[in-house]
Amino acid sequence: MNKPPLDARSMTPEDFFDLMGVPYQHDGGRIIVVAADVSGKRIGHLPDLREVAVSGNFSCHDNQLRSLEGSPVEIGGYFACDDNWLKSLEGGPSVVHGAYSCSDNNLRTLKGAPSKARSFTCSNNKHLESFEGAEHMQVAEFVCSNGNRIRDFTHLPAVERVIINGEEQGSSTSWKQHFEMRATALSKRLQGSDGIENARPRRTARKATQSNMIENR
Repeated sequence: MNKPPLDARSMTPEDFFDLMGVPYQHDGGRIIVVAADVSGKRIGHLPDLREVAVSGNFSCHDNQLRSLEGSPVEIGGYFACDDNWLKSLEGGPSVVHGAYSCSDNNLRTLKGAPSKARSFTCSNNKHLESFEGAEHMQVAEFVCSNGNRIRDFTHLPAVERVIINGEEQGSSTSWKQHFEMRATALSKRLQGSDGIENARPRRTARKATQSNMIENR
């Protein structure tokens, strides 16, 4: 029988790090962690780590996290929360000095995304329909490839390099222009299809009229 995921919300940071085998030290009453890798530990909820200073990387990927509540506020290196059960990024770190990766989750929007990161990756979130929450993000590279439902680029942050579903269009401005052109072309094709469909009944009606005239002769 499978064990339930670890609910660490009632644990102190020290007890949590001891259980995870993560070295730490105290400095003036504050807990300092050089790097924390708690991936693959079947964690369902994190303890309150908001006052913990993380000078390096923090990795909590490949768990069963349903929320990022309790995450350290600032990460000195990269932050990885891929392969979890997350529907939201709310409660996660607000500043990440390295890369931020949240791929392979169940995100609907990007609410709770960091205000600052070196790069941001949210690939393979099958329910992701909007970049809402990321519009004010300061980031150099934004990647959102594979298996999403993005059709609206309204909330795409101002970024120099954007890759969406394997396509790179340079900046977010050029991506928005590219999307608008595609949407316009699609709209014209659909309007053309409607015109063809609307014309068919008239042709059919003409054929029926001609048949009636021949029979009356």
